Amino acid sequence: MADFRDCVRRCASIASMDRGIAEGLGQSLHPEHNGALDNRTGVRQPTVADRRRLKKALLKIDRITDPGVRASILRELRTDLVDVDPARSSTAGMDIWEIFSECARRGAAETFADAVALVVDDSPEWDTFVGVMREIYAPPSLSETERQAIARVMVELPHDVLAAAVRRAELTDLVDLGGPGEVEAAEVLAVLHAYEQGSGALMERTWRLLETVAHASDPDRDRDLHRLITHAATRLGMTERLLAICTSVSSVSPAEAGDPPDLSGETDDNLPLLYQDDTGAEDMLSQITAPPVAVPAVMRGLPPRNAYFSGRTDLLHRIRDTLQSTSEAAVLPHALQGLGGVGKTQVALEYAYRFSSLYKLVFWIPADDEQAIRRSMVSLGKALDMPETADVQYMIDNTLDAIRVGAQYSSWLLVFDNATDVKTVRKYIPSGDKGHVLITSRNAEWRGVSNFIEVDVFTPEESLAFLRQRWEHLDPEQARLLTERLGHLPLALNQAAAFHAETGIHLAEYLANYDDLVETVTGTVPADYPRPVAATWQMNFDQLRKENPAAAQLLQLCCFLSSEPISIPMLRSGRGAALRPELKKALQNELSFRRAVQALGKYALAQIDPSRDFMTVHSLVRAVLRDSLGDDDRAAVQKAAHEVLAFANPGDPDNGETWSRHRQITPHVVPSGLVFSDDPHVRQVLVDQIRFYFSTGDYAQSRRIAEHALENWRSRLGPDDVMTLRVRFHLGNALRLLGDYRHAREETLEAHSILERTLGAGHEYTLAVANSLGVDLRFLGEYQNALASDLKTLADHRAAPDVDEFSALRAANNVAINYRLLGRFTEALEIDEANVRQRRQVDVTSSDPETLDSINELTRDLIALGRYTEAKERLTERLPQFENNLGVNHRVVLNARRHLAILHRKTGHLAEAYAHAVVAEEALRGLLGPRHDATLAAAVTLVNTMRVQGDVMAARRRGEETLTAYQETFVPHNPQTLLCAVDLAIVYRALGMRAEAYESDAANLVRLRDRLGENHPHTLICAANHTNNLAAAGEKLAALELSRETYDRSLAVRAADHPNTLAVAANLAVDLDSDGRHDEAAALRGATIERMREVLGPEHPETINVERGRRTETDIEVFTL
Repeated sequence: MADFRDCVRRCASIASMDRGIAEGLGQSLHPEHNGALDNRTGVRQPTVADRRRLKKALLKIDRITDPGVRASILRELRTDLVDVDPARSSTAGMDIWEIFSECARRGAAETFADAVALVVDDSPEWDTFVGVMREIYAPPSLSETERQAIARVMVELPHDVLAAAVRRAELTDLVDLGGPGEVEAAEVLAVLHAYEQGSGALMERTWRLLETVAHASDPDRDRDLHRLITHAATRLGMTERLLAICTSVSSVSPAEAGDPPDLSGETDDNLPLLYQDDTGAEDMLSQITAPPVAVPAVMRGLPPRNAYFSGRTDLLHRIRDTLQSTSEAAVLPHALQGLGGVGKTQVALEYAYRFSSLYKLVFWIPADDEQAIRRSMVSLGKALDMPETADVQYMIDNTLDAIRVGAQYSSWLLVFDNATDVKTVRKYIPSGDKGHVLITSRNAEWRGVSNFIEVDVFTPEESLAFLRQRWEHLDPEQARLLTERLGHLPLALNQAAAFHAETGIHLAEYLANYDDLVETVTGTVPADYPRPVAATWQMNFDQLRKENPAAAQLLQLCCFLSSEPISIPMLRSGRGAALRPELKKALQNELSFRRAVQALGKYALAQIDPSRDFMTVHSLVRAVLRDSLGDDDRAAVQKAAHEVLAFANPGDPDNGETWSRHRQITPHVVPSGLVFSDDPHVRQVLVDQIRFYFSTGDYAQSRRIAEHALENWRSRLGPDDVMTLRVRFHLGNALRLLGDYRHAREETLEAHSILERTLGAGHEYTLAVANSLGVDLRFLGEYQNALASDLKTLADHRAAPDVDEFSALRAANNVAINYRLLGRFTEALEIDEANVRQRRQVDVTSSDPETLDSINELTRDLIALGRYTEAKERLTERLPQFENNLGVNHRVVLNARRHLAILHRKTGHLAEAYAHAVVAEEALRGLLGPRHDATLAAAVTLVNTMRVQGDVMAARRRGEETLTAYQETFVPHNPQTLLCAVDLAIVYRALGMRAEAYESDAANLVRLRDRLGENHPHTLICAANHTNNLAAAGEKLAALELSRETYDRSLAVRAADHPNTLAVAANLAVDLDSDGRHDEAAALRGATIERMREVLGPEHPETINVERGRRTETDIEVFTL
């Protein structure tokens, strides 16, 4: 065994050196200056630099220094928390930074953050402050490298020595020693790390274990361990604390060991070698190339590890061995199935933590319903660095593909917890052989579609082991009696142990109360509820109700929310609801509220996750509590839960700054039964959630919630109810983005008809729905009908007395879109010019996306009119300001970049065109998904740019992909699809695929004439291009006739010097020449070249092409709808 005196002397020398170095630099060891732990309070204090960062971040929060905001924050904190400075008689003189500093000094930084969150709006500045605060005040811990190095030193430690150290360090409540040879040092360190990070503990248990092992080890291991742990303690500023623990764990008393030696006069040569510097530790840390325990690169969503988990060793090893060895693991998921309360979730959670080293990615997915799964899938995609997109389904599909092929992580574990609906969950289980899927469920249907693993109650031995660490002074016979009475059910045993821990009740009294309660609940609890859980829960709840009525009322309220984790700040933000007096009072005070939450955890009635500020109520507890209430009480509590959600609802779901708070509400919308409420404010939560899903790109979920509400409200509130009609409007929006255009049209049209009849044409709701009528018609390709609809809507806006100015601008914009789609570009330009002028008068800083949207519309008009240089100059001048204010990846900025690509190509700058086109298409695909009409339009631009760049094969591949996407997205023969096909035919001709180009253009020319008319500019482009097919096929007379007809029509509808008119003229000159009319051809060609030099420039590729006597190709840029 190592010499303890030498160990203490070494630890003392480190502490002395810390003090000496600080004094030599003229500094003190006050935590405020060195970032160490305050040994009096146990609170880590920031460095001076940290304080500057914190203050800067805090003061950037909007309105944080306003006196009214400051006063509101103080009210939230309550005077007894903040006003503790004896030099002050009140908090009147404290500014906001001083208030935070005082809270932080008392270990209440998070309390301050919660108070501010209730007063100020969410914002990026608020998120930055919270991130900096949590980074600085995070609990101290060993780094991953340090843990790996320490585990390597301990890897050959005999099991009995490690087990004895665990017992001596009093860690058996956290560490399951199992059988001989089962406990490993790396697992023990991982358990301690998880516990300390989750609980905020200050590493005493870790230091105590390591010092105990060091003192029991041979000299070499003692030396290496002390080198590593003192290196870590020095880094963390915890050397004095380590010295105290080192002294306390030895069998030698401090008095026998003597006072720590005075090392102030010693030189480096006189100090023990271990502490002359820490290069030995650095060397050991740098040698960690193959750590004994790997750590997943991604480990997300897991609830806190259960510090009291025990037993289940055989089951856990069976799960591990089955997953690792079964060939079917790549095909079927593994389902842990059993009755409620047997600990399925805890077994899966312990497996995920204990065997995390087997995986590169571990992800926990609440699977109570499809909403929860989809939210987790989006989070998983973000963890995999998948590009975020406005189309959630696209992101989910890409995420599942990435998981399936192991694109980033070759081994993974996905845990679907409480997977009730087999059919729904299976849609989100990735196939492939790269990872494992573990499922927990009470649903026996998983037997037929999974590798089934039954989870039963504890064995008698496991029950006894569990009680030994939770209920002191029970002899074996007493423990056996209790475990048998509770049926060895883990949930019931946990609640019984929690009750004893809080009350100190003796076993005999507990059993007597338990027996009475079993009699009470028999006959009142449904057959599928375990009686022990009902009885132990009731006992805990009755005691809680006596000690903390507010906590009991809070639990009742939570039982009408989801079984998913519940945001604790969200609950407090609902304190304006009509609640029972005790809970109402507790919610007014952060400390009282937090005490109520903690009480639920102490009595094992809820699981508290402090790191994420969530609480979870077990589904059995929820069910038993709900069913224990009478009808009147149940209705009152459910109503209170609805009101809490209503008060927590931030509204404004189109505003990204509200989304984090909407996400807190989302899990509870359906389980709480909001749809059944008679309160319009409560129903508004549901309406806002439908729009929130739409705004965040989950159109499928927006549709599901809308249909859920519509089914109820149409019959209960009536088809003419305003909220019913608003839901139909939102349903139409979701259907449109999901590609169900006809159904969207039906919903929107009927909702508008009823609103117009009941509220009038000028009502804001009627006008809002009316603006979507034309959109539906455009997606159906009915441009003329869309124009008529939007003209009426614009007239209704202008006739309404109190119409919003910007709503009218949107209505005018819709009219301009229709004009442009119909080829009436001058009329579209007139409207768009007026819109831009009006918007720029208000948006002087160029920060409103709708202003740039209007500029984009104007740019499209100028492109269609052939005014390329003017459009390019205007857009180039204005775009940088919007990029600075909105960001380069904003949708409207990317659309503008696509227009720049078009304009660079049209003005002959092909390299610049290609660069812009690639960026715009890739970014829009990632942002909006591959089937959004803006993404498809950008893909057409990229195809056209690839072709003129000479990359014709790539243009063909991308063109065919884009055409297929148009065909699958839009109704048959939608003009958008036809225009894409016209561009692809140009590529076919460039590749010598003459038959394919001929067939495509001939068919699409007929369709375009039918859908858009013979004189539509896009019809004329298709006709001009088809003359190239006719000429190549030797049909010279047909080519000449079509060229002349197209040229005459072009002169009638477009300017003579429009680039597209000049392209038609150039082809006509070639056809005249081919027909022997050389003089006429030469005159036309000469005049055309002269005009092209003036319009496009003498060096433009098209000008040069015509000068060389070649035929022209005219592509089409598809407009967005």
